[in-house]
Amino acid sequence: MSSTAASGSLKPDDSFGVDTAQTLSSVHKDYHINHQMTDGDDQVSITPAAKRVKFGSHDSSESSTVTPHGVKYCSCSCSDTTPRDAKDNNNKLRHAEIKELLRRETGYDSDHPDAMQKRKDYISFEEFFMATAVLSSLRSKDPHHPCGCCIVDARNRIIGIGYNGFPMNCSDDVLPWVEPSKNVPFLHTYEPYLVHAEINAILCSGDVRGARLYVSGDIPCSDCAKTIIQAGISEVIYKEYSMENRGNSESKTASEVMFKMAGIKLRAFAASAEEMRLTCPVNDEAQSSKEELKRKGGDLILEHHRDIMRKEANLDVSVSTKRDDVLSWDDYFLFLAQLTARRSKDPNTQVGACLVLNKRIVGLGYNGFPVGCSDDLLPWARQGESELHTKYPFVCHAEVNAIMNRIFPNIRGASLYVALFPCNSCAKYIIQAGIREVVYLEDKYRDTDGCRASRIMFQMAGIQLRQHTPVKKSLLLQLNRTTNNNDP
Repeated sequence: MSSTAASGSLKPDDSFGVDTAQTLSSVHKDYHINHQMTDGDDQVSITPAAKRVKFGSHDSSESSTVTPHGVKYCSCSCSDTTPRDAKDNNNKLRHAEIKELLRRETGYDSDHPDAMQKRKDYISFEEFFMATAVLSSLRSKDPHHPCGCCIVDARNRIIGIGYNGFPMNCSDDVLPWVEPSKNVPFLHTYEPYLVHAEINAILCSGDVRGARLYVSGDIPCSDCAKTIIQAGISEVIYKEYSMENRGNSESKTASEVMFKMAGIKLRAFAASAEEMRLTCPVNDEAQSSKEELKRKGGDLILEHHRDIMRKEANLDVSVSTKRDDVLSWDDYFLFLAQLTARRSKDPNTQVGACLVLNKRIVGLGYNGFPVGCSDDLLPWARQGESELHTKYPFVCHAEVNAIMNRIFPNIRGASLYVALFPCNSCAKYIIQAGIREVVYLEDKYRDTDGCRASRIMFQMAGIQLRQHTPVKKSLLLQLNRTTNNNDP
């Protein structure tokens, strides 16, 4: 990869006590120096040498600089621009060097006909992020237009998730879910109370400047658009709706105008598949944990909220009209872990992990090779002539990646949701990171020494272990439609 060298000019100025000759001597090793006369003044142009990449077009006898990373840069005045074919040649050269490194150090040949290749049907980041937004919409109690949102930073980390609903501590059993209409009083509809998915995702995030926002609904309304702009979001990706399902078209038009003026990229999501099915394995021995309503006073609080609505809005709500097929938190987090696993290139086992702190998702991960280590060249086999011919010395497990990709430095007290019971190596990371609970789907390697060691350490460290089976065995996420049809 190359970039154009950024050069600046430095003029000798005795008033600052700068010894130009000494300065140039000290930077000579790391910078290109061009000394020229301009209108009678000495002008020195200093350009960082690391900006000038050598692509092998010069004779090896020419002087060059080797950086601490082992990359060679030429010290002559070669061109700053890098042609596309030069980039391709450089990538091919690095590819060949890695192959030779593997052959020399491990005896493994990635070109061998029997070498196991990475999985080809993993989902793209785009599909993963939009599917996460769609999955999040299944947490919404809105019976009319459930909507989810996902915010992604430049490192492709999910830093915020939200869905539409009423504000915290405002009862979704008492506040109205009636759609706005001319025949219905304003206070008897959900409009004055509902918080949109985009707002919830932004408020549950940290710094979102430069981030991308994926929303499972249409173009954000004007209120959401103003918040998106003020928060510094750089791009909005939405599911394309038909005009008859578009809602308040004037509000959407206002959003488009503001986004264009603010320089925010707006585009409709285009999926390679119409839908995506997520499944969770069934374990008859594991009991599904049901979340209990945790409200102080229970029915007394509910009745107090009803009294508020009678007094302030002249509305008597005795029966809630919210959606009753909402995913529980446990089901939601485990299905999100299953969705994350779809990003794994492992052809044998795909595992995802979801790290949660106070019901906020603070880390996601899936099993794969370390950053910068080629998943086209390293081995994916489970067995080989030696351990170096298998994936095991190289692969990072989902739990470790979720911890390393966390969006907050301190995750003490968090819960980890994962498909498989963690191995002993991951258990050490989990304990040291301060995670207090592990919720898993399967424990099929229970009798291995690795899992036994995990249980020993977890019990000693006081980590709560819980096997959970979701109520729904599968979910069907519609990526290019306005509704979700989910199997029971």
